[in-house]
Amino acid sequence: MSSLERKIAWVLTGDGINCEVETAEACRRAGFATEILHLSELVKSPRDLANCSLLVIPGGFSFGDELGSGRVLALKLRYQIGWDLPAFAKDGGLVLGICNGFQVLVALGVFGEGVALAHNESGRFKNEWVKLQVDSFHGSSPFIADLSEIELPIRHGEGRLMLSESTRIGTGFKSAVAYVENPNGSHASIAGITDPTGRIFGIMPHPEAFLRPSQHPGYFRNLVHGKNQSTYGDGFRFFENAFKGARTL
Repeated sequence: MSSLERKIAWVLTGDGINCEVETAEACRRAGFATEILHLSELVKSPRDLANCSLLVIPGGFSFGDELGSGRVLALKLRYQIGWDLPAFAKDGGLVLGICNGFQVLVALGVFGEGVALAHNESGRFKNEWVKLQVDSFHGSSPFIADLSEIELPIRHGEGRLMLSESTRIGTGFKSAVAYVENPNGSHASIAGITDPTGRIFGIMPHPEAFLRPSQHPGYFRNLVHGKNQSTYGDGFRFFENAFKGARTL
């Protein structure tokens, strides 16, 4: 790929985001020319999303979850940086929001009205590995192409997807990934959704935390028992798919 035909990923940092390094590494391993961008620098010197193939809002605790998780960062993106994510997706861009990044996307309203991420049903922060089922009827998102069953870690206190009584799946958003065993009380066990185009993806589990097999807690046990180990962790496949589906600049 020539320097004039690159696929470029921008990974946000600052204001409490804390997963930018591993997220950027995932993008680089997938093939993206990757840059970590500090939010304060973007406010000072705005950038045009047209110069980006993939925008990633990583996990963390932006603004200490003041006023609710993701809400202050959503306001910053909308009013100080001025990015229009649905327009970016319509023009061929990809957006990935992971955990706190998913909360930001919900607060921005990219999945329509009546969608919220509330405190876990247990009232406790969850830090564990979960098994996920990819929606086999969801064929429009490049992020989950050819995926079926995967396993990823979750690390959240506000990950329970809730819908208003009038909100229905398939209007402003589509279900994309569901928990096999619901850890937080999410509606229909949903763990990840996309906008109608499939190009804006929000997910509570952390794909950037499972790039290589040795990151899984059962890795060494599987080695002892002679079980096959894949070359990459399940989370890497999200980024690999994103690279395949991203526009070339």
